[in-house]
Amino acid sequence: MKALFYPCDSDPQVITLETFTDAQECVCGIVEIQYKGQDQMFLFNEEGRVMGLPTNPHYPQFVGNVLVVNRKQFDNLPFGIQGV
Repeated sequence: MKALFYPCDSDPQVITLETFTDAQECVCGIVEIQYKGQDQMFLFNEEGRVMGLPTNPHYPQFVGNVLVVNRKQFDNLPFGIQGV
């Protein structure tokens, strides 16, 4: 699935997520979800504030990297296995 990736240290980009594990790698940890309307979700690091991650310049209400994904497509994403 395609996702919009908003890293803390560079410009936004369109990326492909093949598994939930890919999303975990993008946010550098445990994924927290915040719904954005009916069709989209923000994904970010659940422990980002505790870890001292920087404020995201694209979405200053979040810290660390942020993904914006389609809700239905994300709900159907396979989990994946880290390190494989």
